[in-house]
Amino acid sequence: MTMGAAKFMLVLWAALGISALGQGTLYVPSTAYPTIQAAINAAVAGDTIQVAAGTYFENLVWGNADISVIGAGKGLSVIDGGGSAPCVTFLNVATSSSMFQGFTLQNGLGLPEPVGNTTLLGGAGVYMKYVGSGPQSNIIKDCRITACVADGGSGVYALFASNVVIDGTDFIGNTANPAGGMTTGVVSGGGPGTSITVRSSSFQGNSGTVAILESAFDGSLTVEDCSFTANAAGLAVVRSSATNQGISRVSRTEFSSNTISGPNSSVIELTGPSALTVRDCLLAGNQGGSFLIFATGSSSSVLQNITLADNSLASTTGSIFATSSMSLRNTITWGNRDVQNSLPSLHVPWGQNATLTFSNLIIEGSSSANPSVSSLDPLFHDAANGDYRPLPGSFAINGGTSLGVSANDIDLDGNSRLLLGQVDIGCYEGATIAYHPCAAGRVGESAGGPYDIMRINGSGGGPLRRVTIPVGTAATLEMSQPPSSLNPVDFSIFGVVGEANLDTVCTVPLGIGEMGFAPAPAAPLLQPILFTYASSVGTINGVSPFLATSPTPWAAGPGPVIPIPLILTFQGVIAEGLNVFTPTNLIVFKVE
Repeated sequence: MTMGAAKFMLVLWAALGISALGQGTLYVPSTAYPTIQAAINAAVAGDTIQVAAGTYFENLVWGNADISVIGAGKGLSVIDGGGSAPCVTFLNVATSSSMFQGFTLQNGLGLPEPVGNTTLLGGAGVYMKYVGSGPQSNIIKDCRITACVADGGSGVYALFASNVVIDGTDFIGNTANPAGGMTTGVVSGGGPGTSITVRSSSFQGNSGTVAILESAFDGSLTVEDCSFTANAAGLAVVRSSATNQGISRVSRTEFSSNTISGPNSSVIELTGPSALTVRDCLLAGNQGGSFLIFATGSSSSVLQNITLADNSLASTTGSIFATSSMSLRNTITWGNRDVQNSLPSLHVPWGQNATLTFSNLIIEGSSSANPSVSSLDPLFHDAANGDYRPLPGSFAINGGTSLGVSANDIDLDGNSRLLLGQVDIGCYEGATIAYHPCAAGRVGESAGGPYDIMRINGSGGGPLRRVTIPVGTAATLEMSQPPSSLNPVDFSIFGVVGEANLDTVCTVPLGIGEMGFAPAPAAPLLQPILFTYASSVGTINGVSPFLATSPTPWAAGPGPVIPIPLILTFQGVIAEGLNVFTPTNLIVFKVE
């Protein structure tokens, strides 16, 4: 066969939905494969099954190794289990890199699973048993699993399943309600060798009698970049009873407005001898439960950069419970209340070897003499609406320890933990607050701007609007001309002591518009908190500048070294036309 004929045949086979040499694409629906199951039955290792948009009333059974089944996307390719069986079943599949992506799974019902002397239903959206052997087995990606019902694992049930990865998947309105005896959850897994990684996924409005997400027995559980909202859980939202070398790690995950019930219940629970690590997480507005984090085991646990805020406990036992060693760092606990409307204790260590080491905490009501524990208000951005980022001026900003923080660590927003070389307290780096648009100024808007024309040591502060220098260093401040101006123009630079709170921007008259703070001429009685640093137009409204200047371009410095830590905020106005003044970019200037 000639190369041209071979190419023609490959194109023809693809059009008909026929696989070639185990690396083909099977199309559903097509003449050859009217159903997804027909394509799965025909596929061989290396094939991809491409499923068009539509609703498919099927209960798929996956018995092939190393194939991919790809839908058109959530809400487009829908597999409806019809309330009779799981939407998808992986059974006795020794696969190393299978992929199931781009589907909505709905109305699944779990398979009978023997548990002790009874039989319960396990796995309604996806059922897995005795599957997986490779480094990335059984990846469920970019799916939505909804309205599925089982006694255990109504969304996904994985038993003796290694390297299960769930990525970018939404679990909405699923129910796990056992008759008794089975570990349960919207996602549940267990058995020797079972490992589940859940990342970039959301859980909303689900119910689970024991847990929403659980790894049991000898299973390992990793949760990262997820959200759990408005779920109703018994015992825990995330629960791991990993043994031996099992891993229990929760990072960059939000738990909000969940309801927890049951004895010794909590938002995050670890039982067994493996260590628990919880980092860069927010637990806020949850109701019920005996604790927020419950760790019982023989290994040490690490809680770092956690924010526990506005939770209501159903007991008086405390917010964090540990029976072994625990390290608690860079954590905020604020606005939490117990069943008696009192502040819950930080921890209840119990057990002969229970020890707590802590550093750099903000704890409401704390009377600790330890200088690394503060009771100052963390100044949340908008706690009433669920925004627990710290405002400028919060003790949390740059108040953390870098112990255990690496150059690659990121916060709950995905921003670097070592931004500006320091670490904040809580789950967010406050230096990454999205500033009000007025911080960018309006210079050159008509020419594609705004442009940064004010600089300190050659920098406009970048997206963080900050320029930081060490104590004992000199600085140069300069003002450039607007890009539309050919001739020197007048300007003024105003300052405020501290970091401007851009939630309360100031509107300046004469068409200037919004600025990050009130300029000194607008509030001259607030001197010297407000000041005029430099001006080419002299005294304004009775306020004289520190420096008289010539029109742009202009620079002052390098000045004398600055011997003490301080924070100043600068913003100016500049002429862009006859009697037309425009705000410049804003810069927070930090000496530390």
